[in-house]
Amino acid sequence: MSNPFIDDPEVYTTKLVTFSRPFTLGAAPEVYPAGVYQVETKQQVWEASGHSGLRRTSTLLVVPTPTGSFSRQVIGTELDHAIARDAADAKADSPSS
Repeated sequence: MSNPFIDDPEVYTTKLVTFSRPFTLGAAPEVYPAGVYQVETKQQVWEASGHSGLRRTSTLLVVPTPTGSFSRQVIGTELDHAIARDAADAKADSPSS
């Protein structure tokens, strides 16, 4: 079976994510404050059956601190769920028209 990864090229992306309230990631006990966070994602390009795509291989959450910041490797799906929970909570809190 051939390797579906195309010579292991990697794609790096950086985006800003805003949490409107404190949040947690998965079962970890840490509670992060509301605010803007930088998310750095590394993805690997793959190809199979004439199609190509990206597979997330690592995700870093850059956590601001009073003296700078620190990076924490996180599970991408846990971060996705935290973002979705924050958006759902914000929507539930917004006044109805």
